[in-house]
Amino acid sequence: MMVSQYLGPGNWSTPKWFYHPGFIPWRTKAIDDVPYLIAYVGGENIYNFKPAPIEVHWLTTQDGINWEPVVPGKPVVLSGGCSETDFVFLDDGSLIAACRNEAGDELGWGSKICTASASDLGKWECVADPKKYDSLLMFRHNSDVYLIGRRNLTRTGNYDLGFDRLPKTMQTLIYQLHYWVNPKRCSLWKVDPDKLDVHFVLDFPSSGDTCFPGIVAQSDNSYFVYNYTSPVEQEDLSWVKGQLGPTMIYRILLKFPDHLSQ
Repeated sequence: MMVSQYLGPGNWSTPKWFYHPGFIPWRTKAIDDVPYLIAYVGGENIYNFKPAPIEVHWLTTQDGINWEPVVPGKPVVLSGGCSETDFVFLDDGSLIAACRNEAGDELGWGSKICTASASDLGKWECVADPKKYDSLLMFRHNSDVYLIGRRNLTRTGNYDLGFDRLPKTMQTLIYQLHYWVNPKRCSLWKVDPDKLDVHFVLDFPSSGDTCFPGIVAQSDNSYFVYNYTSPVEQEDLSWVKGQLGPTMIYRILLKFPDHLSQ
């Protein structure tokens, strides 16, 4: 991970390494003027099938350069198969998080939906979800929790196909190959903080190789969602075929009904 500071038009400071070597930054956000960063290490284990776990670190900073655990002494909030991770706080100070579990662990493959109480934010407890919400982004609209992430266009949409009798390495390989050859969408999902489950809401204009969302609030009930996708006018491509062709970045207006903005 490297950091560069904006000094003025066309003028940035020389990039510097920060935190620890080998980390991949995932999501940054500011909540009530407090900056947060989710970063993970060990991502190379997803594709070389090493048994070493991936560690997800939850960090904050005072100056943008030096990062430290949100909960002192507890940088690691997840260890296992998860990499890409995001979170939101609830009104009571607790949090809801989701992570992409492509490498697999004792809970299976796909994703995990996690929670932590306001009194112990460094202890994340998770349940398994067989779907894999790649490149996930979480946000709140009033009291509701939403997730934007990639959707697998198969009969069930599941990433974990339930081949539990096979060795872990073989399961990982089969699930990856099956996932690569099917079409995808970038989609909006609603997260139930009590049941820790996820419900499909809608697809954004998207096809083929797609879904790495960003979001900017425009009003009390509307947001700009930025996302990349294979051309949406062409035939529906598998994810791997989409990766071999061009992609474009789209700006999409997401507007919630007024009755959901009260």
